[in-house]
Amino acid sequence: MPGFHRCSLLWMIVCLVPNGLALSSLHGQDSQQQELQQEEQKQLDAVARFATVLEKNPRRGTALDRVYGHHVEFGTLDTFVADLAKRASNSPSQGEHWMILGMIEYQRGNDAQAVDAFTKAEALRTKDALASYYLGQAQIRIGDSSAAIASFERALQRKPQRADELEIFQQLGRIHQRAQRTDEAMKVWKRLEELYPDDARVLEQIAVTLAEESQLAEALPRYEKLAATSKDDYRRTTFAIAAAELVVKQGNKSEGIRRLEVLLADLNPDSWLYRDVRRRIDDCFLRAGDQDGLVSYYQTWLENHPQDIEAMNRLARFLKQSARNPEAATWLNKALTLAPSRTDIRKTYIDLLAEDKRFEDASTQYEELLKASPNNADYLREWGKMVLRNKEMPEPERHKQALAIWTRMLEPNPNDAVMVAQVADSCRQNQMLDEAESLYRRAVGLAPGEAQYREYLGEFLHIQKRPDEAKSVWKEIAEGDRRNSDNLARLAEIFNSFGYGEEACQYIAQAIALSPKDFAMVLKGAEYHNKAARFDEASKLVDQAEKLAANDEEQESVLNTRIEVLQSSQQLDTLADVMEEELIAKPDANAKDWYRLAKYREAQRKWDAAASAINKAIEKEPQSILVLTAAARIAESAGDFGRASDLFRKLTQVDRRSISDHWTSVTRLETQLGKKK
Repeated sequence: MPGFHRCSLLWMIVCLVPNGLALSSLHGQDSQQQELQQEEQKQLDAVARFATVLEKNPRRGTALDRVYGHHVEFGTLDTFVADLAKRASNSPSQGEHWMILGMIEYQRGNDAQAVDAFTKAEALRTKDALASYYLGQAQIRIGDSSAAIASFERALQRKPQRADELEIFQQLGRIHQRAQRTDEAMKVWKRLEELYPDDARVLEQIAVTLAEESQLAEALPRYEKLAATSKDDYRRTTFAIAAAELVVKQGNKSEGIRRLEVLLADLNPDSWLYRDVRRRIDDCFLRAGDQDGLVSYYQTWLENHPQDIEAMNRLARFLKQSARNPEAATWLNKALTLAPSRTDIRKTYIDLLAEDKRFEDASTQYEELLKASPNNADYLREWGKMVLRNKEMPEPERHKQALAIWTRMLEPNPNDAVMVAQVADSCRQNQMLDEAESLYRRAVGLAPGEAQYREYLGEFLHIQKRPDEAKSVWKEIAEGDRRNSDNLARLAEIFNSFGYGEEACQYIAQAIALSPKDFAMVLKGAEYHNKAARFDEASKLVDQAEKLAANDEEQESVLNTRIEVLQSSQQLDTLADVMEEELIAKPDANAKDWYRLAKYREAQRKWDAAASAINKAIEKEPQSILVLTAAARIAESAGDFGRASDLFRKLTQVDRRSISDHWTSVTRLETQLGKKK
């Protein structure tokens, strides 16, 4: 690009990338630093290529978006714009600088500055239609429609590319349209049609624009022409649908519906397009709230089309919505006579019969439904529930019938413990408690090695206020040859979830004894002991977990659990004070020590002390993601939004993996500070 020399647009992009992208953490992140530096270089190379494209052809598109996005991401957009404006003013060029500057200002919402830049670009780029076009768009934004019209006309005089020309004409026509200058708008559309008299895409674009601008009378003949001339069946149909919709919008509902009905005759009843046309016919009535009119329409339609199953289904639905259930049932029955395999219609019929308390008839329909899908668990489950709703039948008989229906789910495989447990769940949910217990025990017998079935049975017994029996069943999970660390840990989790803290501690300790190097299990044991107020054991387990932690994330989990234990045991305040005195007297205290103290003070909600400690950690490791994140969080909690925003900005440079989250935090905090981006 002339005039840029060494500091071309490409050079500016590279120069403005923030330095110091090396990362570190409390435990060192050299490999991560190298990996992220490589990622940064790849991003820079990609942006450089897009910058070259933008220099050669300054127009909106991917190249501009990537260059713009790069500077937004790195927070260098203001600097980039200022430098670009300076060089555009001081360097001789063909206006590329001004074009790029105008596009960026337009994209960031600085419309007056965009108008100024595009005005200068248009003067220098005398053959570039886009310079005039972009200027016109910016002038629209500042409310100068007269100037925008003149700019668009100049753009058309400069013979733009065809795609751009269509877009310019469309914008020009819309301006006139929205200013109620209908005659001027029509002149624009006619000019475009005269330029491309046989181009269906141009005609479609004009028709769509006119329809969007509510010029229905002008849009209709164009859609009709498209429908008449299109050689593609699908496009011909969609154009005809659009024309029919316009007729309806003009107030001629009967003619619009007639046109849609003509289309139905040529469409496959199973196609989505057929259903779409049906929906549009329905909407002609529903938009006006004329539900009765829609019912009458379908009744008349079926007199002439007695085999139209979908119309029967729709009519039944609208009759039901009008509380005319007997008539709806009649039409659904007729539809099923013609199409007995339509499960959707049969399910609708079943729901209608059940709603009318015709349970025997509904059961008959379930039998028909199951002929096509024997032992379908969903159908059987819903059928059993429906039987239980029949209050005219004695409760014992209802339970007996429902159980018989649900038991059919087991016919393909009577020894399937999963299905047996599902039947038990259905019984329990419907208060058939004896049957449920029997089935849960059956599931345990079928799969004695699977812990979940004893868990289900124990849960059932516990809900029935039989805690001793529940505990006995649960303990069987880890007895005999089933005694292993996984089952013991699961047993501990069950006891903990039901509030049996002592038992939870007992079994998690046994699990840890069998798997002493399982980090997650040891940390879970610390949580259970802390919850049970067994603080000494909890602290020992935290120490054990700390030795097992293999990465920063696990170390952080250990520290959080340690803080919870100290808070529960009311030792945090004393320990934090002692630790602070020790660190002050220890000149070689490292970032990890100060970070831990900051976390303690944060848990105490002593924000000044927490901030002081985390600042010491930052001095030791200024690029640590863990430390900077904690510092930002502490500053925000303390109400120091400016400090928090600065820290999150720094994190955008050192923690590229979470850059979007950090920028979101910056935006949120600066909004709270009353700043505008």
